Amino acid sequence: MEAYLPTLGSTTAFTSPTKRALFVSVLFVLHGAVSATRAFFLFGDTSVWIMDEDNHTHFVNEAFLMNE
Repeated sequence: MEAYLPTLGSTTAFTSPTKRALFVSVLFVLHGAVSATRAFFLFGDTSVWIMDEDNHTHFVNEAFLMNE
């Protein structure tokens, strides 16, 4: 008897590209919310977003920038 391993395409959540896109969008929103919440509690109110030379954004503390 063979074991049944479902594939990603066989689950009901991913039967259409629209459902898949919606699921991925929700994951991105949740990831952003968690990242922003963590940054707020790590750095408090005195933090800013900066962009490095590779166009990546970073959430850093202003006191850290003052010491650089």
